[in-house]
Amino acid sequence: MASPSPGKAPVCRLPPRPQSVSSARRFVRDALDQSPSDVVDTAQLLVSELVTNAVVHANTEVEVRAWATDGRAHVHVSDRRPSRGLVAQDFSTYASTGRGLGMVEQLASNYGVHVGEDVKTVWFELWSGTAPPPSPGWGTSVTCRGPTVTVTLIDMPGALHKAAQQHREALLRESLLTALADDQPTPLQEDLFTALECNHMIKAALNAAPEEQTPHGDLHTLHLTLAADATADLRTLDRMLDYAQEAAREGRLLTRPVLPQTRAANQWLLDQIISQLDGEPPTAWTSSPLEPSAVPPEPAPWDPSSLRASPT
Repeated sequence: MASPSPGKAPVCRLPPRPQSVSSARRFVRDALDQSPSDVVDTAQLLVSELVTNAVVHANTEVEVRAWATDGRAHVHVSDRRPSRGLVAQDFSTYASTGRGLGMVEQLASNYGVHVGEDVKTVWFELWSGTAPPPSPGWGTSVTCRGPTVTVTLIDMPGALHKAAQQHREALLRESLLTALADDQPTPLQEDLFTALECNHMIKAALNAAPEEQTPHGDLHTLHLTLAADATADLRTLDRMLDYAQEAAREGRLLTRPVLPQTRAANQWLLDQIISQLDGEPPTAWTSSPLEPSAVPPEPAPWDPSSLRASPT
């Protein structure tokens, strides 16, 4: 477990804005100024990841504490949204998001999360000289409050789904950070927060979903437990994905525009969840009509004469 925060440990309170990331880095650098430079550099890197996560996913004041004792550096990042559990990411090498918790796992000597009634604190420690105890890990889960509905995703394509999820996360995350550049709250900011919250719920449900084996290679059937009253938020997510996709197409985001097959996978997923929450039966991915742009063109008939050498 983490060492308890000493009563006089330096503390920095920050608003939920992108600018808070650089402020947190400066604060940690100053608080750990007597630690080795490599420890300070690693602490700055990891605190920037955790504060970014708090800004994007909690949308509350962020509190950072940092101190060093007995050759160990300690950093705590707290937000006021304990109900927003952590969801581990399993993204590919080329994914542009989802690396924060993974970086903490790889670089920190010890790490974990404390969830209280009003506060959630993600912490890490950097030890030198002695081996740290085993990390307790993240150990949190996202649960739905109130009535739930089981949504069945039949023949979901695994690799395509993972690509769609990564791109969905990247679009929403960058769109929100861009929108937060405006210091005054706007309806767009609120809609993007709602979309990210809804996307977070879907990711958590997918991670926890029982899966049926199918004889069709990369196709999987999953059973998701979702909040019965999530339809309005899902429609906001759908609308914000359209907004973010248009921003990407116009070059206003660094994230590339979505490919047709990825867009079709995202749309099928959202359509299935919304329709089943409304009481409709599931429709398998393999029997869903795809938009024309998402269907690969038929190959041209092979012409043996194309192999003949051209006359010289």
